Amino acid sequence: MTLSLQEACERINDARLPEDLFGVEDVVLPQEQLQKFLEGEYRTLKAPLDSGDDDPELPCSVGDALRKLELLYQEARDRISRFQYGMLGYDQPPPRVGRSFTLGANRYLIGAKLNRDDEYDRFQAYLERDGAYLGEVEIKLASEVSHNPLLERELRAFDVLHKTGVPQWKHLPYVMDRFESNGRRGIIYRSFYGLSLSEVRKKRAHARGVDQKHVAWMLDRTLSALGYVHKCGLVHGALEPETLFINDRTHNVIITQWSHSVHRPAVTRESIAVRNVRENPYVPPEVLGDQRVGPWSDIYALGKTMIWCLGGDPVENSIPPGVEQEWVDFLLAMVHEDPYCRSRDCWELYAQQCRIKDSLWPRRFLHFDVT
Repeated sequence: MTLSLQEACERINDARLPEDLFGVEDVVLPQEQLQKFLEGEYRTLKAPLDSGDDDPELPCSVGDALRKLELLYQEARDRISRFQYGMLGYDQPPPRVGRSFTLGANRYLIGAKLNRDDEYDRFQAYLERDGAYLGEVEIKLASEVSHNPLLERELRAFDVLHKTGVPQWKHLPYVMDRFESNGRRGIIYRSFYGLSLSEVRKKRAHARGVDQKHVAWMLDRTLSALGYVHKCGLVHGALEPETLFINDRTHNVIITQWSHSVHRPAVTRESIAVRNVRENPYVPPEVLGDQRVGPWSDIYALGKTMIWCLGGDPVENSIPPGVEQEWVDFLLAMVHEDPYCRSRDCWELYAQQCRIKDSLWPRRFLHFDVT
């Protein structure tokens, strides 16, 4: 993209935050990828300034534009280094906040409680750093000390998953801080945009089931993410409609709730402990039978979730009429009761579903209505 001197000066003059100038990434990506994105935008804006002369028609002088560009560029680099780029800030303290606490240079202002269950409490919160209100975060706190191991499993999972910078980060929450309060473990996540699949199905447009073309891209994104998860030796262990979040604007899927994950279960013999397993149709039979779990267990739970998403019955494995037979066969193979009859490789399933999609429909972006 080539900008005129007038366009570059207008964009720089109007920018308040680095994100105003360089653009906003809705998801967390590895630093290297975000830095590459930032440098491309920076060069595009700087080129017309380097060869331009002042003109009374410009909204600011070329020198002022260059200085502001450099300042915002350095600020963007700093935000990327702290995984805070894209967190749109506030001019003043957010409303409806109560207590606050500080971890290092970060101050967190606590807002509304989002839920309470037997295992943990979730709170809306806001990040302040160096006097600037940088945006919204989420606090997750063990409801009692005995539930600390669940949050420790979650932290371990993200330490493993974020050890290597890969594009699949965009499908994962990001831990910004960790802490203890009265002996209870706590995690602070960067907030993300999206609705759980359970919330999606409550929308009028999807009350009877999500269209198979949309389910196809949801399955695509989740299989790609799980391919990386399993390569890292992790099994999520609790995939269901409540744990998969959908970003309708970017067609992104984010996998949440890692407190029941296991790492290298073939070696460690860790088991998946999921609540209400006997009433939960998404729990693989090998968990109920205390048998060996692995990638095939996540594949089962994902298949059940997609059947439900289509408007089917995950207990009976019934899929609504009108769904293409190729998808019916694909999903039923994922939920075979015998784990040895399921695929054990999400990358293999990812390639297979790509072939099915391409054989049925042309590739194009479809607007997803969540109103």
